[in-house]
Amino acid sequence: MEYKYYKHNGEGYKLLKSSIRANIIFILFTLMGALGIWYTIDTGKIGGIGWLLACLIVIALVYYRQRFISVIILPQTRMIVVKHGAKVFRQFPFDKFMNFQKTRIRTNGVTTQWHVSMYVNDNGKNRNIMLESSHSEKAADQIIAETTALLNSSK
Repeated sequence: MEYKYYKHNGEGYKLLKSSIRANIIFILFTLMGALGIWYTIDTGKIGGIGWLLACLIVIALVYYRQRFISVIILPQTRMIVVKHGAKVFRQFPFDKFMNFQKTRIRTNGVTTQWHVSMYVNDNGKNRNIMLESSHSEKAADQIIAETTALLNSSK
């Protein structure tokens, strides 16, 4: 089966992260950092350097979240793996899966995002695994459908 939001990666399927929003954030904060440098050069005041450092911190956090946190579904071993970089952060068997949650995020009464999460039972505690945040409900439903198909593929 062909998946739009998952990529076959060795023995499992890795969730692909949307990079459009991250790229927009990179561009905006790079421009704001450049304005901070320009302000420092133009006025001779050090305040622009602080602005540049704040922009670099935001860029680093977004890059870390985008590139180094990944969700992998392994149908052969029936495991859901959450990785931070190359290190396995958490592992959950398929039978610990509870449900999905689709949350609508509104700003000033306008729907701006849909967050898709899956919940697993971790020794009596509900653990939230954030799968994706998308701009359309259709994409959120598609992510849930593909994840469900992967979780049911090994049965």
